[in-house]
Amino acid sequence: MYCDRRMAAQQNGSAALLAIFVMALLSSLGAAFIMLSSTEIKTSTNFRDGVAAQCLAEAGAKRMMLKLSQDPAWMPSPSPLVENLSTKPTAGRYEVSVTNIGGNKKTVTSTGIVNKARRQIVLVLSVGSPLPAITVVSWNNY
Repeated sequence: MYCDRRMAAQQNGSAALLAIFVMALLSSLGAAFIMLSSTEIKTSTNFRDGVAAQCLAEAGAKRMMLKLSQDPAWMPSPSPLVENLSTKPTAGRYEVSVTNIGGNKKTVTSTGIVNKARRQIVLVLSVGSPLPAITVVSWNNY
């Protein structure tokens, strides 16, 4: 009995020290998971904005194709044509410019912008004589 009391007196406080160590370890793990989840949120937000910017760039390019099919001589004024869309949370805009590159060919550059995301599409169009004959010569995403 005397030995048991003496051993207990020597171990006094070791459980508290072990508990503090375990709490520090669990706090570190919790902080790491919080940082990981905030990184995932930022990544998914950037992806969503990129997809929305791509859709806006495509909308601007298709709008120009429609305008040019109705009037092949039409040029945006002021250039570039800018249209803002305010649908939350992906409110953004597209900017479209048209350049004559000779003959019946035109280059349409459409840029979709949502928050920090920016996507660009460059089209080379051939505008035919019986309207609305438009042929897409090339379509490049940047």
